[in-house]
Amino acid sequence: MKPSLAAPLASTTFPESPLVFICYSRKNAEFVDQLTSDLNRLGVVTWRDVDNIASQRQANLEGWRAAIEDALTRCTEMLVILSPDSVTSQEVEAEWNDFASRKRPIFPILVSECRTPYFLRRYQVWDLRTDYERQVK
Repeated sequence: MKPSLAAPLASTTFPESPLVFICYSRKNAEFVDQLTSDLNRLGVVTWRDVDNIASQRQANLEGWRAAIEDALTRCTEMLVILSPDSVTSQEVEAEWNDFASRKRPIFPILVSECRTPYFLRRYQVWDLRTDYERQVK
């Protein structure tokens, strides 16, 4: 039986408290809202653009990208939400590629049927299409 997703996120090898970057397509916002809420309730500290970038910077592409780059530097772990929309998003791919280059833990999360990018197949993929409650809560 696989442990809850919150367990590996809480046990980091970094000296500071874990900060989990949520990498996703905005088209998956409803699922990501629920997942972020559930993880926060379990004590996992998350970072995602809509929660952590001021609205003035979100409206400006240069400011948004600077904030993303800063978060990629500060975050200790990443969840990559896998869906047909996210695997075709250049922004999502750029984010997880950057994070992978830093050699930090990545947790791919399958939320709908799609092709898992080749590089992400080397990680344990969490399939949350079924049994979400047991795997997250």
